[in-house]
Amino acid sequence: SLGQTATKPSFLKQFVGQSTPLTVVKNAPGEAEIQALTSATITSTAVTNDVNQALELFKTVTGGAK
Repeated sequence: SLGQTATKPSFLKQFVGQSTPLTVVKNAPGEAEIQALTSATITSTAVTNDVNQALELFKTVTGGAK
């Protein structure tokens, strides 16, 4: 399925070094933007929302450290 593409390194590497809040775009991502998977925008958005939540929790637990 198209959603399984979200587990591939080519998609996941977009998250490395980013800071929240991240948003999903369909073309040419800029700073704090993740390029949506073709025909899987809902999956891309769900993964991005989960990453945003995890990073915010991490910041809370560590007192804001990266």
